Amino acid sequence: LVNRRWRETSLMAARNDDRPVWVYVIFRKNHCSGHEKMTVNMSFDGPVFWNRQVAYIYCCSCHFHEHEGPLLALLRKLEHRVERMCIVDTPVDYAFLPDSFFSYMATSMPRLQFIYLREIDLEKINRGTVAEMAKHGQIKKVIVHKCRNYEVS
Repeated sequence: LVNRRWRETSLMAARNDDRPVWVYVIFRKNHCSGHEKMTVNMSFDGPVFWNRQVAYIYCCSCHFHEHEGPLLALLRKLEHRVERMCIVDTPVDYAFLPDSFFSYMATSMPRLQFIYLREIDLEKINRGTVAEMAKHGQIKKVIVHKCRNYEVS
């Protein structure tokens, strides 16, 4: 286990870093002990990570209202470096991700190039937010895999 002080120190160091960041937000749904906690693992070392960092963020979809604030606080520290954003929920749950979360990605992550959504209920995403993503200067690819309430027009 990593203590809180080490994690705070590493996140402060990450603010001054200019390496790209790949973010994986994984929503787990198992009602075992601790499922309501948000866990963050940052990969800093190894040959795969010499030129990038990878953030693995584990949350529980049924407690997203509690995780949203800390998750956005963490993303704000990394937003200027995020190139990939992968959001996974297995199995497809209810529509817990608000439109503001997707709008935040479209407007606050200038280096964002790739978005992968798997088994997410996209009911709350607005057409205006999709238009914001379409106008983003860097986004090259959005993959929507086994999501619910996704229309192609």
